[in-house]
Amino acid sequence: MYESSYGDSNPSGGGLTRRRVNTNATSYGMPSGPRRPSPNNRTTSALKKIDIFPKLHADYSGPRTSSGGAVTVGLALPALVMLVLAELYAHVSSNGTNMEHIRVDTSLQERIRINLNVTFPNLACEDLHLDVMDVAGDSQIGLEAENGFVKTKLGRDGDVGKFGEEGSEKVKANKEHLLEKMDEDKRHFLDPTNKLPKDYCGDCYGAKAPPNATKPDCCNTCDELTKAYEEANWGTSFLQNTAEQCKREGVVPLKRMKHGEGCNFAGFMTVNKVAGNFHIAMGESTVRDGRHIHQFLPEDAPNFNASHIIHELSFGTKYPSMEDGPLVGVQKMTSEENGGTGLFQYFLKVVPTNYINDIESITIRTNRYSYTEKFRPLMVEVEDHHHDLGHGEHAGVHTDEMSHSKHKVASSILPGVFFIYELYPFAVEVSITRIPFSHFLIRAMAVVGGVLTLTSWVDSIVHVKNTKRASKANLFQVTPTEK
Repeated sequence: MYESSYGDSNPSGGGLTRRRVNTNATSYGMPSGPRRPSPNNRTTSALKKIDIFPKLHADYSGPRTSSGGAVTVGLALPALVMLVLAELYAHVSSNGTNMEHIRVDTSLQERIRINLNVTFPNLACEDLHLDVMDVAGDSQIGLEAENGFVKTKLGRDGDVGKFGEEGSEKVKANKEHLLEKMDEDKRHFLDPTNKLPKDYCGDCYGAKAPPNATKPDCCNTCDELTKAYEEANWGTSFLQNTAEQCKREGVVPLKRMKHGEGCNFAGFMTVNKVAGNFHIAMGESTVRDGRHIHQFLPEDAPNFNASHIIHELSFGTKYPSMEDGPLVGVQKMTSEENGGTGLFQYFLKVVPTNYINDIESITIRTNRYSYTEKFRPLMVEVEDHHHDLGHGEHAGVHTDEMSHSKHKVASSILPGVFFIYELYPFAVEVSITRIPFSHFLIRAMAVVGGVLTLTSWVDSIVHVKNTKRASKANLFQVTPTEK
């Protein structure tokens, strides 16, 4: 290294001389050896090698144009604001909403709770009987006699009837209360052993008494006699009308319908998670030889007015935000025009539903349903055709005329309201989860990057067109000549 100095002379007579400077000496005159890179310099060098954002010198950056500013103000900024606000609204509105997924139902061993609340404006409470049957062979008769249901007597106008000084009477449908309300004769038949001699021993008519008989080697009730015949593989269809026990239990006089009252029927029941039906129909039901039978007077069938109002019908517990069943609020009224009364059938498609709320740690197993309906009137109109043979105006001429007459006949149906339900093999899972705020940030950054990329393309296209337009203008520009 050399230093230059002024004012010194050299042998060649020049005014400028050079002298050698020791490069190993510091600026303070102290010698120094080769420099070692500091740790900070090594870190900086390593970071420079992995830099994926190379910087462009200001001299090489593109010019700023008015078209670019217009694209920025007119397109990029409004699009950014609108799309980011839209993402924010979508995040807020979708956070905590119901998400539905389909799963295979694996809860077949559970039982289903059915909530029912129905009003019959023209049927007395004592004429309402609820029965349940399913494809598994399980039959529940007279569920209105269980503690889960309450009957409320109504007046003819549908208001709660007045009975005594206590006002409206709530008739809790349990077996003890029903026995208190029944007359003495009917109580006698419902309890076959009532007023029988203490040493009474019913004849088994050649069969062996069942093991669970009230008395050994005796068949004191119709059920015991029927079971004895079934164990012996003998027929039982004739016992109802021939055996002394069955005649004693079965000759209960069939009562006629009571007029001038209505009834509200409300409560719940539990059934197997298989297809089946529950119904409120005319007559008292019984099971004989595996068959479900309703006993009633056929001539009294037109008096069973099946008009009804459904206040509630649900399968299971209702979860938050769950809508009421589609049958809630349905009213069906019969009149002389549509047959007087008839058979109402509701075919229900029950879908198991699992409600999962991760925010509040709530899990509810319930069911939703859809339905179709069908009505079959009791009285149907038929038309008869008659051929009348008569004499014409001229002798020996006969005329054949056909006359028509219409009349109503009773069809072979059981008046009542039937709910036939069927369960789907899959379940719907309704879940509520909270979406993290980081999801919104990720989507917002994606929106910003997409908008900047698209607007840069638009700006490039506009800039190229402006450049070409300017080049054409310069090409055809005429320069003035010099004088």
